[in-house]
Amino acid sequence: MKFVNMNEVAFDPDTIIFPGLGNCHGVVYQTNVGLFGFHIYGADKSTANKAIFFADFLKWHQKGNSATGQKLYGVCPSNRYFTGALASQQAELKVVAKALGFTGPIEGAMWDTAKLGWSTTYTECTLVDGKLNVAIQDFTGQNGTLGPCNAGLDHKAISVVAPLSFGGPQPMTHGSLKTPAEVIVTAERKSTPASAIQTAAF
Repeated sequence: MKFVNMNEVAFDPDTIIFPGLGNCHGVVYQTNVGLFGFHIYGADKSTANKAIFFADFLKWHQKGNSATGQKLYGVCPSNRYFTGALASQQAELKVVAKALGFTGPIEGAMWDTAKLGWSTTYTECTLVDGKLNVAIQDFTGQNGTLGPCNAGLDHKAISVVAPLSFGGPQPMTHGSLKTPAEVIVTAERKSTPASAIQTAAF
C-alpha cells in the first residue's frame, strides 16, 4: 500500500491510495508487476511536463524498467475541469499515455464532489484478480500522517519549473525526481462508508 500525495509517484504491487483528491487527478498505470501511481496536482496544462518524470520513474525503477503496461486509469472529481470534463480527462490521460509510450486501453472515472457535499476525496485503487477496484470516501477535514520515506526506490516527488502562462502548456525550465524526506504513512478517515465506483473505457 502506498499513499501518493500531490505531485508524487509511487509503486505498489496492489494498492495505490490518493488521500485528498480535491481537484487533482489520480493516475494508475497497471502493469504485469503491479501498480504505478501518479498524483497530478495543478492545472492539466502542466501534465505533459510532469508526465515526463512519471515515465522516468518507471524507466529507472527496478521493476518498472521491464514492466509491460496493461491498462492506464484516471480517477478525479469532475470539478477538475472547467468545461467538457469527460473529453478533458480523456485528453489528459492520452498525454500521460504518450509519455509512457503506452498504446493500450485507457479507463477513467469521475464524481461530482459538489453534489456529494465533499471538498476532497479519499480514493483507494486496489488490484483484485487483474482488475482495478476504485473506492471513494469523503475526506473533508481529514489529514494524512507524515513519516520517513523508507522505500525511496518506490516513492518519488516530482518538481517542475516552467514559465507562468495563462495560455497553453509551456516547456519546463527544469525539473527533478527525488526521494521525499517524508511521505504520508497513514490517513485519518471518516466513519462513513466508502463507495465503489466503476471505471469506463474511453
